[in-house]
Amino acid sequence: SVAAALVASVANAQTPTPAVRTERNISLALANDIAGATVTACSANGYAVTATVVDRAGGVRAVQRADNAGPHTLAASQQKALLLGGGVPIRVGNDVIGAVGAGGAPGGHLDEQCAMVALDKVKDQLK
Repeated sequence: SVAAALVASVANAQTPTPAVRTERNISLALANDIAGATVTACSANGYAVTATVVDRAGGVRAVQRADNAGPHTLAASQQKALLLGGGVPIRVGNDVIGAVGAGGAPGGHLDEQCAMVALDKVKDQLK
């Protein structure tokens, strides 16, 4: 009947949310590249920092600490990776796949600058 066909077409037009989702996330290799580039960028400016990279859920993926970075920079960099001052989201298009935080420069804005330099160095991988 026409009514049955109409009901069937309306039911098919409503696309349910899939039960299994696909989400972008950061690889270990990319996390290590970003952490290393962040430490290198800060070292070039005379700042001994620790860089922590977290995935989209906030789980730590990579940590690199400069030779002279103080022990307090470990916790600071992780907290900043969870989007405090000195932390920068890592994006692929509109998707946030992680974040990088640096701790140890004499100001959060300087930590953030190092992270931004690092993200610029890996921008070709963020596609």
